[in-house]
Amino acid sequence: MNRLLLASHCALRFSLRLAAAAAIVGGVIWFQPEVVEPQAQVSNGLNLRTAPDRRAPRLAVLPVGSKVEIDSCLADRSWCRVRHGSQRGWASAQYLTTATSGGQIRLAKSSASDLELRIEPAGPSGI
Repeated sequence: MNRLLLASHCALRFSLRLAAAAAIVGGVIWFQPEVVEPQAQVSNGLNLRTAPDRRAPRLAVLPVGSKVEIDSCLADRSWCRVRHGSQRGWASAQYLTTATSGGQIRLAKSSASDLELRIEPAGPSGI
């Protein structure tokens, strides 16, 4: 009888600990701050490419006015890795504009003080 009582007591303690852990994890997930990527707008028909190079294969053509989320940009701000819906790729920063406190600017002409962008480290080929 004592073993049965002890087993049910252990099962109850385990269930309570599991419920408490689930509540903590749920609370942490629920109250995570939403990460908002900087947005830009396409100022011209824009090719979304597989790499930051005009010769790289084209994934899509984004029409004027399309909104994209900026993941990161190359240090020289010539290309940015962007998302448009479910598509991800590289876009020339020359054709991306974004709103700042001073008005609309092209990403290619922006400076570090204009926007908070993640900078993509240069790869082995210099890109």
